[in-house]
Amino acid sequence: MDNARKIIGHFGFEDFIDDYLLVDASTADFANLRPIHVAVTETMNRAMMTEPQLAVSANLARYLEADGILVPEQITVSAALLDAGKEFTLLPPDYQAPRLRCNAAVWSWAR
Repeated sequence: MDNARKIIGHFGFEDFIDDYLLVDASTADFANLRPIHVAVTETMNRAMMTEPQLAVSANLARYLEADGILVPEQITVSAALLDAGKEFTLLPPDYQAPRLRCNAAVWSWAR
């Protein structure tokens, strides 16, 4: 929270902030607050295992103004099958591990 306050202060945006909330953004109910104009989420830790980026973004998008902005505006999740024994050993820098690509899923918040 301190870093968010410092960044907002650095750019002089304090007058545009109603409140700082420390909540589970994937489930929090913001209906009793004013609509959100800009929401920024930084949730890309460890392949979304510890930070549910999609759930957070989907929840925040529900409370945006009609012309509000959610950053990032799009999330792409892709998966590939790999041989961990070959993938995570010391191999030549130009080695390309064979992978079976799976379909990608894309969610977009742009209106």
